[in-house]
Amino acid sequence: MNHRLPKIAALLAGMALCAAAHAQPREWQVSGRFVDPTGQPLAGAELARYFLSTKGQLFAHEPLRSDEAGAFAGTINPYKLPMVYLAYDKQRTLGARVTLTEESITQPLTITLRPLAEVTYESHIENGYEPSNFMASIGIGDPATVVLLSYDVGPYKIPAGEYDLRFGGQEILAFRKPFALKEGESLDLGVCNLALTPIARNVGKPAMEIEFAEARGVDPDFRIEDLRGKWVLIEFWGFW
Repeated sequence: MNHRLPKIAALLAGMALCAAAHAQPREWQVSGRFVDPTGQPLAGAELARYFLSTKGQLFAHEPLRSDEAGAFAGTINPYKLPMVYLAYDKQRTLGARVTLTEESITQPLTITLRPLAEVTYESHIENGYEPSNFMASIGIGDPATVVLLSYDVGPYKIPAGEYDLRFGGQEILAFRKPFALKEGESLDLGVCNLALTPIARNVGKPAMEIEFAEARGVDPDFRIEDLRGKWVLIEFWGFW
């Protein structure tokens, strides 16, 4: 018996536990209150890691919501700290960017919501292509930090600050455009030209020729055009 195997197995198990620990966001207890610029409490305000914009409305993801006195308390699950969260009032006319750190959340937070800014844009996809999966997002710094997801075309009302406008989808190459907003400002980012992936560029075009050195059941003189008008099943597989 190889006595090194148990040690290797234990090492791999330890590595797996470490990876699992890093993959699971830590829970943090947060409390505080929302106020408007004059210091008056705001009922129904929400704090969330990101908001979804759809059909012209903003929906918070797992929000902490304030009571009638403007107070809130609950658990958050950021994948890291520090991290920027967004906050909106109930009417979606006031908002704030909130940077949460391990130090800041040990004490009750006072979050002042101020007038929002507005950003608009147009998107143009190469060749007028209509993708099957297409989404815009607004993020902050870290490519993984998204504060607003959208299936709409805007405009978006968000708190003042620096952001990235991003587009993504299976058929679209990654796009990123930095911008900055001042409180109450309306900013037009113009036309964002989006490029297709190499695969999407070839949708609807004739398939390229395939050459076989040797394949079971395939004639050496086979040409892809021999399949024209026939049903074809393509199976992709390999050793991983």
